Amino acid sequence: MEFLLLGAIEVIVDGRPVELGRRRERCLLAVLLLDAGKPVPSERLIELLWDEPPADPRKALQIHASRLRRALPAGVQLTSAAGGYVVQVDRDAVGVHRFTALVERARRCPEPAERAELLRDALHLWRGPVLPELTTLGSRPIRARLEEMRVDALEQRVEADLAAGHHHELLPELAALRAEHPGRDRLARARLLALYRAGRKAEALQEYEDAARQLVDEVGLDPGPQLRDLHTAILRDDPDLAVSHTAAPAPPPIRPAELPADLPSFTARQAELAEIVAACTSARGYSVVALDGMAGSGKTALAVHAAHRLCDDFPDGQLHLDLHGFTAGVEPVTAADALERLLSSLGVTGARLPAGVAERAALYRSVLADRRVLVLLDNAASADQVLPLLPGTPSCGTIVTSRQRLADIDQAKHVSLTQLSHAEAGTLFTRVCTEERLAAEPDDRLDQVVEHCGRLPLALRIAAARLHSRPAWSVGHLLDRLRDEHRRLAELRVGERSVAGAFHLSYRQLEPDQQRLFRLAGLVPGTDFDTGAAAALLGSSVAEVGPLLDDLLDMHLLEQQTPDRYQFHDLLRGYAADCARAEEPEAQRRAAVTRLLDWYLHAANAANERLDPGRRQVSVLEPAQQVAQPTFTGLDDAAAWYTAENQNLVAAVHHAAAAGWHVHAWQLAHCTHYYHYLRSHIGDWVTTHHAALAAARHLGDTFAEAETLTHLSAAYGRSGRAQAAIECLEQALPLYRDLGDRFGEAAATNNLGAAYMFTGQRDESRRCFELALELRQSLGDERGEAITRNNLGKCFIHLGRADEALLQLRHALRQHRQLGRTRSAASTLVNLGVVYVQLGYYDRALACAEEARATTEQIGDHDDLADTHNLLGVLATRRGEHGTARDHHARALALSRQIGQPSLEADALNGLGEAHHAAGDATAAVAHHEQALALADRLGDAMLVGRARHGLGRVLLADGAPELAEPHLTAALAAYTRMRAPEATQVRDDLAATVETAVG
Repeated sequence: MEFLLLGAIEVIVDGRPVELGRRRERCLLAVLLLDAGKPVPSERLIELLWDEPPADPRKALQIHASRLRRALPAGVQLTSAAGGYVVQVDRDAVGVHRFTALVERARRCPEPAERAELLRDALHLWRGPVLPELTTLGSRPIRARLEEMRVDALEQRVEADLAAGHHHELLPELAALRAEHPGRDRLARARLLALYRAGRKAEALQEYEDAARQLVDEVGLDPGPQLRDLHTAILRDDPDLAVSHTAAPAPPPIRPAELPADLPSFTARQAELAEIVAACTSARGYSVVALDGMAGSGKTALAVHAAHRLCDDFPDGQLHLDLHGFTAGVEPVTAADALERLLSSLGVTGARLPAGVAERAALYRSVLADRRVLVLLDNAASADQVLPLLPGTPSCGTIVTSRQRLADIDQAKHVSLTQLSHAEAGTLFTRVCTEERLAAEPDDRLDQVVEHCGRLPLALRIAAARLHSRPAWSVGHLLDRLRDEHRRLAELRVGERSVAGAFHLSYRQLEPDQQRLFRLAGLVPGTDFDTGAAAALLGSSVAEVGPLLDDLLDMHLLEQQTPDRYQFHDLLRGYAADCARAEEPEAQRRAAVTRLLDWYLHAANAANERLDPGRRQVSVLEPAQQVAQPTFTGLDDAAAWYTAENQNLVAAVHHAAAAGWHVHAWQLAHCTHYYHYLRSHIGDWVTTHHAALAAARHLGDTFAEAETLTHLSAAYGRSGRAQAAIECLEQALPLYRDLGDRFGEAAATNNLGAAYMFTGQRDESRRCFELALELRQSLGDERGEAITRNNLGKCFIHLGRADEALLQLRHALRQHRQLGRTRSAASTLVNLGVVYVQLGYYDRALACAEEARATTEQIGDHDDLADTHNLLGVLATRRGEHGTARDHHARALALSRQIGQPSLEADALNGLGEAHHAAGDATAAVAHHEQALALADRLGDAMLVGRARHGLGRVLLADGAPELAEPHLTAALAAYTRMRAPEATQVRDDLAATVETAVG
């Protein structure tokens, strides 16, 4: 416990200030502490505390004393005594009494160097203007007396340093002191003597003239007799002015060299290393680097490596201290103990070591003030632990490492360590394990080991060390042991080092509510989560969970790539899940996951209502507990939410289906299918619906099974697997009919028409669309009717019935616009454009295509956007704008490959072939048509086969090779005839041209 009066009034307990209440109470304590252990009369206290006392000053004094008594820490007694008050404390704990004791010890000390050190320690107790809050007229003599004691001690210290022979070192300080205290005769004498002893007699004599003039001008006094005598002695070079031969020279300052050994296998982190070196060698600011990162991220290794790189920049030494902020079985080092250790390394020990934290910190800063020393403070628990240990001048550099971001160190350069890059991680593993050990190992397996270690330096070092020490193991054997995520952390252990142990040290530092969020977050099935999902896990509000997430982020137990989205490092996720299994009862774990799945389900349902308004409503499961849901104002924010959550929703479906949340599984898949359709996420669409189908069948829910089969058929159709789509619908249709669900029957019939169209069964396709249209009209389902009319119109296009196609498509477009279905309107516009091309209305086709492009680009519908670019490419080819045509088809090709749409890809390739042919580039045209043909053959799409064959035949015919063109054109005619496609007429004309060319 410390009582600080030589500066602002403070009471320090265990390194932390105590709140003492109002200013008057603090001043009362200061006055009592000046006479600690002795009663101070009330009259004297009133005089010191008030210039204008209140009406009842004794009553006011009693109130302040009562408040102060409650604020004082345990062990400090404030009592009434002898008509006043007395405070009982250890006088050595009071800064002013410790100061006077040190000055008295110095007065009795015969050795100048030791006397100077004692006085220096005494002066370090001063932290600023004395008692700045005690401003009454009555207190002025007290403050003046204390200030005089300080200056007197300062003069004694200067004289002691002079007696010890430190005149050279004193000169800069004495110049500043003379300017600060122009009327102090002793300081003037000290400055003269220091100059003379430094061999600067002329300056000493000039200093006397300046001092004499200054005394007269500013103070109104003549130089005193001692100053005049010294002047005379300097004039005649009195030998008594020399330094006493008995004074021992000051020992050279200790040059600490405490850095741990650098790691020979250190690698990577070159960018962060450059940041640290630049900050510590910059002349522009306070050179403190705060290095933070999760457990095992290599903070200490990087800090030590950087410190060794910096040794030449700090020639006065390197200090190192482990603060044990996160050390098993060891309490963090207190600031007082840390300062004792650091001062000891700098040669300050024994009686010269102050008792209080503030005094030790001040002395520490003074010792380092004119030196270039690098300080490495490793493993800090908090900023409070570090702040007293920072040097006070930029000549010193400081590197601090911690598992949490030390944001309270404002002047620091903050460097946060993230995962190593894959290349860096591989290099580290190889260096630890040695290249010789890995010479015959496959690179791909080593790459997988690196990823299973999460590219975490600690995990990589442990895994590499285990492999190196076990000659019988191969990388493949190590990989097999690391593949099991439930045992991975157990494998990452060697000797006393383990990744789980490092994580546990961070976990144990958390508060209970932080620990619970951390371990429950380990149950999230996806890759990341937002504040809403975290609140659902805890069963709390977003406002309550937000600060907890920030705490985990600061502790590097969570990561954040974008605002309000959190994720684990891969290994930390496994550790969090282990904590949940060990500490959360199964019922509570299941309740938390249920709340999370409820949140996903209802949020997805709400977002889907914005993406697909007017869709068939399905009653989703009521939540087990009401939790706050996100709100969506329009299509854009709903689509953005789906984009952010897509992988989590996919993971949630699979987890729900596998772990027994069967209703959640099929309903989540149902709510997400339209987004997958919109973005052409075919893989996610198919896998979630397979899981949903298993869940529906487990429940025996006929409706769920039929709905899932219908949506799955659409996914198969979009990916070119028409036969699989037909099989799904053949199973779904009887289920709907058994349920009497005509709405579902209409949807399945519509999808069956689309599947038949993919296989070239145009008549069957038309009959399905016409039946679906009849059902939807009878149900009054305008949304479904418009969708089916669009499909029927597209079917008529392929049947060569342009007038009927135009009638259906115009009707569909009008309905989509009336319903506000922008995306569906865009699809219909593309089909209308194709009809207008067939009819030769190119301007109308272009207007449709441009409007469709604007819409699809806005809503991010890559499927229809690819279709639109293909249409624009065809139009550009017709206009002779070959470069523009190629650009549009290339854009369509990139989009179709991005979304995995092989039929669109074949369309784009054929379009590119036609554009190159029109531009006269036969080689490029053939190459693109051949790629399209290979794709069309694999899909079994006769229409695409016919177009590719027709394109190849036309190019070869134009290139003067009718014998090569004829087989392609014959195959194209067969395909178009089977499809009853109007393009067959053009192929017949081209076949006739082959004969004419051959005869000619």
